[in-house]
Amino acid sequence: MRSKPQAAAKTATKKRRRWLRWTLGTLGVLAAAYFFFQYAVVDPKLKPLIEQKLAEAVHSPVVIQSVRAGLTGDVVLNKVSLVVPGQPWESHIQVDQVSVSVELINLLFQRKPLENCLDSLSFVRPQIVLVKNQASPPSLGVPAAQAPPSVAVPIPLFPVPKVSVRNGSFSVQGEKTPRSIFTGLNFDASTSNRTTWGLSLSAHSPETGSQGVVRFEGGFQPENLKVRGVVQLQQWPLGSLGSTLKETTGWDLSDGTISAESPVVFQQGRELWYDAKADVSQATLKTPGPVFITFSNISGRAILRPKEINIANAISYQVGQTPWKATGFVPLDGRPLSVKASTNQLYLSTVLNDILKLNQVKSEGTGSASLVVSGPLEAPIVAATAKLGPSKLNQWPVDSFEIKGRFENQILYFESAWGKLMGGSFTADGLTSVLDQPGAPVSLRVNLVDVQA
Repeated sequence: MRSKPQAAAKTATKKRRRWLRWTLGTLGVLAAAYFFFQYAVVDPKLKPLIEQKLAEAVHSPVVIQSVRAGLTGDVVLNKVSLVVPGQPWESHIQVDQVSVSVELINLLFQRKPLENCLDSLSFVRPQIVLVKNQASPPSLGVPAAQAPPSVAVPIPLFPVPKVSVRNGSFSVQGEKTPRSIFTGLNFDASTSNRTTWGLSLSAHSPETGSQGVVRFEGGFQPENLKVRGVVQLQQWPLGSLGSTLKETTGWDLSDGTISAESPVVFQQGRELWYDAKADVSQATLKTPGPVFITFSNISGRAILRPKEINIANAISYQVGQTPWKATGFVPLDGRPLSVKASTNQLYLSTVLNDILKLNQVKSEGTGSASLVVSGPLEAPIVAATAKLGPSKLNQWPVDSFEIKGRFENQILYFESAWGKLMGGSFTADGLTSVLDQPGAPVSLRVNLVDVQA
């Protein structure tokens, strides 16, 4: 006969086993119910509904791989892709995961319309590509460099009071290959009355090793598609902007960084407005052919506006070995340039080798120079004066040298030149074309007085 403690222990063991079987069975039923709910109710019922409503919001088809619903009312859309049409640009968006905070029961049984069931929308790792619509007509009769920078970008409007983006990327595709603009893109937008939205954005430069950051704080009015706020750039690499500048003006911008702060106003179909105080550091700028002059180590502050660059305080730069300082006004809408530059350390090799490309001429000597740039940006007119001390041209000693000239329509005019050479003096004038073409004009007249060869 068993003792009472043994019987009690056996009874307790049986109770524990029954409780464990009941718990496992309950969990199994709940798991089965959950998966049935996900695959038989949520995915087939919500997926087409959400695809339809999102397609209506962006006026284009939306594809969702799968839809899952949480017990707290969150709905997760996996692998979402959509195209927001526009002219001349359209937005291609692919998102790893979209999380929607929603009134699930009201949405499932359609007690409320979709826009009244949504609380927030979160995009995780979206890849956004702004693609130029190949069907858009070209600007007839207006060169690219002179066309007004009117911007028409498709903006998706989702029926939800809160939208966020985490760890996204943004690219622009004008030709065949997309060009990365932003990585690490984070964005928040919220509204309480659906007439005005608060916006906050931050992103990083895609350049390897770059510390460039862009930030934006502002607002958005859906009624007139108007964005207003303040943008900040910190150590943004200028190389990422160089291809756009080269396509529009022919000037090639590379190296260096820019830091800037500016109010910004953007409205669909209108010109982008900004008024930026920009600090440039160690930039490199190359002129279009056929001259191909390289301006390096460009540093200083400029005021940037849509139709002009204003250099009130001197910007420093180098051409070859020669350091320069410049001030002035550079319009981007066809108005004439007004720029002045000067140096007290002009290297003769800079003029002959880096500007005139006379690499066969070996030279030594320093002096000073000043120049004034006028005319249109596409065909500037440069008037210059220079003074040199003791110098050498291919081992010919020059005691002193002064020259006045101008550059216009690809022709370099030597209006007057005089100096002291080998115990005598000389004067000269003439012209030469910088175009390496047969029949290019060349004319040079030199008068020597008491020169002892």
